[in-house]
Amino acid sequence: MSRNRIDIHCHLFSKHTLSRKILSLLIKQLTQVSLRKIDIKKSGAKNFYQNIDVFEAEFDKIAKINNFLKIANSSNSELIYKKLQKVEKNYIIAPLTLDLDFCFYKELSSEQKKKNDEKLLTEFKSLKLTLDTNIKNVTLDLKKLFTLHIRHKNISIEENTTSKIKKFKTTKREFDKLTDKLGEEKLSFIENDYKYDASFHSQIEQIKQLKQNDKYSDKVFPFLSVDPRRKNILQFVKQNVGKNKIFYGVKIYTPTGYSPTDPVLFGTENDNDCVYKFCEENGIPITAHCSDAGFATFANKLNITGVIYRYKEIIRVDDFQLYFKYSVVKDGLKAVQERGEILNHPLLWEQVLQKFPNLYLNLAHFGGKNDEWRQHIIDLMSKYKNLYADLSGLYSKDLLIKIRNNFYKKLPDNIKNKIMYGSDYYIVTIFESDFEKYLNNFEKVFSNADFDKLTIDNPSKFLFER
Repeated sequence: MSRNRIDIHCHLFSKHTLSRKILSLLIKQLTQVSLRKIDIKKSGAKNFYQNIDVFEAEFDKIAKINNFLKIANSSNSELIYKKLQKVEKNYIIAPLTLDLDFCFYKELSSEQKKKNDEKLLTEFKSLKLTLDTNIKNVTLDLKKLFTLHIRHKNISIEENTTSKIKKFKTTKREFDKLTDKLGEEKLSFIENDYKYDASFHSQIEQIKQLKQNDKYSDKVFPFLSVDPRRKNILQFVKQNVGKNKIFYGVKIYTPTGYSPTDPVLFGTENDNDCVYKFCEENGIPITAHCSDAGFATFANKLNITGVIYRYKEIIRVDDFQLYFKYSVVKDGLKAVQERGEILNHPLLWEQVLQKFPNLYLNLAHFGGKNDEWRQHIIDLMSKYKNLYADLSGLYSKDLLIKIRNNFYKKLPDNIKNKIMYGSDYYIVTIFESDFEKYLNNFEKVFSNADFDKLTIDNPSKFLFER
């Protein structure tokens, strides 16, 4: 068994995977940032720092999105991996690919494509002008504050002021660079939406190059994103997933638009040749997204075959036209939660485990922020010996402490020994731009012995012990 630490859940997809619709959502988030002008005359010196803290919190949202896009704009997966290595030194990683093609694909004319791109770039440039104005105003106000206090030789005010101004200007420069680069390239690097299969195959090729590089081959164990709607995906899995192959495991992300018991994954009464059976028979690990947050299909209706969770019960459907109440573009998190509840509830995974009880399955994110889901997962882990969960994407130290105190500490050893560390890099940088802080949270919240379990013992069993 390897004694290296393991990150069981991370992502290395480069700019060729980024979707225009994802970019649109990020722009929408940026436009909702409230960079209000801070007027020292109205607020007074006494309340000035309180107002600055509000501004800084809003400005931090820009810094996080900017940092995410800066990493996402990397030209290949190796560059992203090197950034991850700077923090996770000597870690083994299990990078997960993500098949996005069926979430967005739509036939567009070249004229429609051009108009969409021009709209995106215009929105970015508009944000740039807004930032210019707001940062100029706040910087001037900070200097006024400094002038007021320097008379009393308050050096701490001077240092604080200088530090904040430097932070604002640095982030603004980074945002300008990104905006200029997007304008120069005219979004031409974003293949998805306009060229079917481009996102999927670019990921496959880049992961293949990384895995076949002698420098990384014993440190990188990729998982293939399997969407049952992709033609001949079962055959592709059989050819490319397993020991001594490019992909070591399988990634399932049902909120992108399918049931965990889709026939390609789960089989049928008359034909049991399916992804789960192949993985169970060959000891191939599966990581499945299992929280009601994250990402979800942009479609407002889907044709679904398999089980779904609706009206607080499991429902079996066959080529059922499923309509969603909320739109991802308009309603954001509400829509993601709706799709997660219907297509990704832990009780749906119980249906999978009842048929394939020896499947090595990791229910990723351990329910996220949803304690009810977390308890369902724990209950299932007590029944199925090869069911694991990872703590990926938990960027809040407070949430991590809550999970440790209310759940982890109370678990019997047979379940505690199946909880794993995952970073969700670089997706997590949207919420925590300082990735080193993310890892430090785990090191501080868990004891040395428990951290060893999370990063060495437990993921080693999930990946390698067969």
